[in-house]
Amino acid sequence: MVRDLVNNLAVIVGHCDLLGDHLKTEPQSGKRVRAIQEIAQGMALQLNEFQCGVVESARSARVQKRGAA
Repeated sequence: MVRDLVNNLAVIVGHCDLLGDHLKTEPQSGKRVRAIQEIAQGMALQLNEFQCGVVESARSARVQKRGAA
């Protein structure tokens, strides 16, 4: 699920890149596109960090379970 969200955010960032190229003549619109892009990139980083934390927790749980047996 997290991977799908990150992929969708990557699509948003890519579209922002394309829009930014077309909006260079409109500074205000360009600012908005860059803001959307920054938010999407930040969300992707947070999701990746969350996913890494979940994976690490799962690994720790397996190691503890094996040690208890």
